Amino acid sequence: PLVALGLSLQAAGFAVRIVANTNLVPMMQSFGLDAVGVFADLEKRLREDPALRDAMAKGELLKSAQLVKEQDKHCFPGEFTSLVQAFSAWEPQLLIATSLCTFEVQALAAAREIPCISAHYQYISISKYQRSLLQERWASHLVCGVLCGRLGWSTEFDVKAAVILDQLPIAKPFV
Repeated sequence: PLVALGLSLQAAGFAVRIVANTNLVPMMQSFGLDAVGVFADLEKRLREDPALRDAMAKGELLKSAQLVKEQDKHCFPGEFTSLVQAFSAWEPQLLIATSLCTFEVQALAAAREIPCISAHYQYISISKYQRSLLQERWASHLVCGVLCGRLGWSTEFDVKAAVILDQLPIAKPFV
């Protein structure tokens, strides 16, 4: 979805730069988009971490979340440094953050007084007209969405908040 959005914004005359996972940059560039890799190569994480690969293959959500959290403790400080450098080099006028990077992008945007929009692939509370991406009924999707959101928030706050405040103290009111 971000490629289509980026291409549409470019066609409308906007300068677009996508800050993404390093493994997604070549694909985005193949569409003619300016892309910078600052976040972890998720394919590499799965290749190099058999425990994470196994937990995800078995659908062990809690174990997967804990393993990703442990990886983020090591990777996120460098990722956030790269994100700050990417912002400083380009000085965007608007940011669109996806669910995997909303926490840090919104904090950085607020500290720099840049408008930020959160873009998610699907809203947690689906309607009778729209089922989830997995075609679930509303109740199971809502419960799963809330659980996943809580796991994500736990990782965001436990791992990312301290790094953001250490590298960008001005972001304190937004973390």
